[in-house]
Amino acid sequence: MHSTSHLRALALRRWLCIVAFGVTLCSAGTFVASQLIPPVYQATATLLIHFETTGSSYENTSASLEAVPTYAQLVVSPSVLRPVVTSHAHFTLAELSAMVSADTVPNTQLIKVTVESNDPLLATQLANEICQSFEQFATGQLPVSIHILPADQPHNPVRPKPLPDTLIGAFVGI
Repeated sequence: MHSTSHLRALALRRWLCIVAFGVTLCSAGTFVASQLIPPVYQATATLLIHFETTGSSYENTSASLEAVPTYAQLVVSPSVLRPVVTSHAHFTLAELSAMVSADTVPNTQLIKVTVESNDPLLATQLANEICQSFEQFATGQLPVSIHILPADQPHNPVRPKPLPDTLIGAFVGI
């Protein structure tokens, strides 16, 4: 009976060593990998869309709310992005398109234009330039007035996040 409990204790000790090794290996590997990945910064500028019709204020607001999803798609269209690409010779239209997203804020007249880049200054500059390009595109073609709330330069990357990633790695190791 004494030898059975001794064998169980050895088996438990072996199992705990394997788990500890797995946790250590996975968390260390995740931490190292997150340190090697270049940081990605995200800058967001906001467009306020106001429809200009001859109707009441309510009709203008309603028209704006209906048009915002369409305008969000136009923000990331080649017609709007192409002028930005021409001022940045090191980008192609496809590369810039991959960096940019435009999302509506539900039940508002706002469009968030988000740019992700390894360079926080470039992300900010591109977000603001895309908004300006959309404003120029819309002027004369669309019955709207556009107000731009410029992007602020990000100070912290959106990814990787070493601590949360390491904790996820430790959990996987378990």
